[in-house]
Amino acid sequence: MRANLFLLSTLISQAIAAKISVGQQQSGGKNYHIVWWEGETPCDGLGHILGSVDQSLCSFNFQLQNQGSICENCSLELLANSELTTIVDHFAYCGTNDLAIYRLDGSLYGKCSSKDYNKKLTCQDTHDVIKHYVCG
Repeated sequence: MRANLFLLSTLISQAIAAKISVGQQQSGGKNYHIVWWEGETPCDGLGHILGSVDQSLCSFNFQLQNQGSICENCSLELLANSELTTIVDHFAYCGTNDLAIYRLDGSLYGKCSSKDYNKKLTCQDTHDVIKHYVCG
């Protein structure tokens, strides 16, 4: 009975874990990596621009908070020495089929799926976002 209860609680906690969407946004003639909470739109300022696509996705640390984002291009050393209340994430295994998001402490947030790869999200007349991955 306890084993069944533990299994059920584990499945429920995994089922309700928030997923993170990953894509590219074009702005001012440049393309940027962007992350946002899956199920929300990155068009209304809820997406978090990480940096230019000229840099590897794995070179950025980021922090998404309840319906908003902060902490772009955080350094791991700075983050390790600060008292953050929100966990910082980073990508690993870029350019492979094992792309995933990890927390600052090294724990796995979630693996990334490319099921929505190149899905275009039109953001009015200002810009478009091309969705690449859903992670979590």
